[in-house]
Amino acid sequence: MHLLSNRSIGLCVLAGLLAALAAGTATAEGDKLDAAHASVTDALQALKDAPPRGDSAQFEDHRKKAVTLLTRAQGEILKAKGLEAPH
Repeated sequence: MHLLSNRSIGLCVLAGLLAALAAGTATAEGDKLDAAHASVTDALQALKDAPPRGDSAQFEDHRKKAVTLLTRAQGEILKAKGLEAPH
């Protein structure tokens, strides 16, 4: 009986350690996703603030494409975090 009790305690401790490790990993991944989302937000703002260069029609086309792709990236980051992307 004593051996079974020690084994049960050991398994509980092991399960707790594994749960803590998983929670720590999830937090680290969430932090990285938060950082990625912030970087994309900064890039979007930089594109919106950038003055036109050269052929302004061509510049505007490329800027619009970049904004579209970065907006999609933001949505994918939110999905990766388990959140719903705004429509």
